[in-house]
Amino acid sequence: QNEAFLAASLRAFAEGHRASGFMAIPATLVESDRIDALASHFAALPWPANRAAGDASDEAVANGEAIARNGIPRKGVPACLGCHGGEARNPSYPRIAGQKRQYLASQLQLFRAGERGGGPSSHLMRNAARGLEDKDIDNLAAYFSTLDGLHPTSR
Repeated sequence: QNEAFLAASLRAFAEGHRASGFMAIPATLVESDRIDALASHFAALPWPANRAAGDASDEAVANGEAIARNGIPRKGVPACLGCHGGEARNPSYPRIAGQKRQYLASQLQLFRAGERGGGPSSHLMRNAARGLEDKDIDNLAAYFSTLDGLHPTSR
């Protein structure tokens, strides 16, 4: 992830605006003036190689790609790639291409339930995820997990 996103996430964990059983405790122990240095360090690490979706079917990946590119207008779900695709995206939005399928699905479920916060734009994701059904979440997670994190729209 980029430095701006990582710093905002660490601050959200430390301030209790983003819940995590894993990150909350370490983030609260970091002195606030060290957060930017940590974000810079982790942002400089190489992006992991492309990951496979595991047991996801080609149909699930294709359905996820359709939602990512077109959204589900009748349900008020925007196209994911409008914010999470390409190099011109807002740096405060995370890079989700190539992340683990289970992680992506759990984050979408938390947003849909209104339990995921963290950044100044998290309300956008809560609104976008409201119209997603479980199958949509599974399909999106399958699709994004197959993408190359360095080239977010290619497999």
